[in-house]
Amino acid sequence: MRSWLSAQFAHDPNSRFVEEMCVWNGSARIDMAVINGSMHGFEIKSERDTLARLDEQMALYDQVFDRLTLVAAEKHLLKAESRVAPWWGLTGVRIVDGRLTLRVVRRAKKNPSRDKVQIARLLWKSEQLCILEKIGLAKGARSKSAEQLCTLLATSLSERALSAHVRESLKARSGWLGKPRVDQVEMPAGTN
Repeated sequence: MRSWLSAQFAHDPNSRFVEEMCVWNGSARIDMAVINGSMHGFEIKSERDTLARLDEQMALYDQVFDRLTLVAAEKHLLKAESRVAPWWGLTGVRIVDGRLTLRVVRRAKKNPSRDKVQIARLLWKSEQLCILEKIGLAKGARSKSAEQLCTLLATSLSERALSAHVRESLKARSGWLGKPRVDQVEMPAGTN
């Protein structure tokens, strides 16, 4: 998957890949995310996985990502197609001549159901404060909780402006879960 995404976004040096990206204050993790001019989440379901948690995962991811794609073993695709929202992309995975191949079944479209508070929750408090400083609303903010800062950001900025600030903060983040950013030469992405 990493190689496939790297090939897809090789033309964009502004893209950052994050594996196991936390959403909803860490209560859920999407398998891979590509952050550039948008946030595209990829949920992976192998042949050994089930779709039991998919509905719950979709409800959480729908509130955060601009675009979403389910990357699933061919055996899951038919069941998944009727369950995922029409804006979700679908990519099938199968083994051909001993190699994994990916087949785009449906391209992801713009997600119409994002939630600004959940988007703001992707940020660490220091990142929230930095954005508030940039937009001139930092006065008195340091004493507020991260949750209060999320609400302040969500009510003060349009979804478009908030998303742009969040993407820039996530791309600039030097560590995810205490791990350093992976060097751009090895893989044009950070890991968490």
